[in-house]
Amino acid sequence: MKLKTMNLKGKEYCQVVERLRYFRETHQNGRIETSYELTGKGAIWCTKVFIGDSLKATGHAYKALTQEFSLEKAETRSLGRALAIFGIGADASIASYEEVAEATRGEQ
Repeated sequence: MKLKTMNLKGKEYCQVVERLRYFRETHQNGRIETSYELTGKGAIWCTKVFIGDSLKATGHAYKALTQEFSLEKAETRSLGRALAIFGIGADASIASYEEVAEATRGEQ
C-alpha cells in the first residue's frame, strides 16, 4: 500500500491522517494510546504504538496552550511522531506538517 504524500517545501510529506489510516489498515492487532500532562502554560502529549502487547514506538510533543486547538495540535504531533518512529511515512521527516509550518513562521 502506497501512502499519499504532499509536497512541502520541495520534499514529499506524509500527513498524520495518512500514517494513521495505514496503521489501522495494516496492523489489526495494533493499538495506540495517548496521554497528556498539563505543565504551566502548555501540555506534553505522549503517544505509544503497540502491536499486540509489545510497545513498538513512542512520540512526544509539547505545545503552549496559547491558541484555539493547541491541545489537539499537540496530540496530532505526538501521534505523527510515534507513527513515523514506528516507520510509517518517515521517508523524509518525522516532524508533523504543523511542526514544519509553525517552525517556518517562528511559532512554538
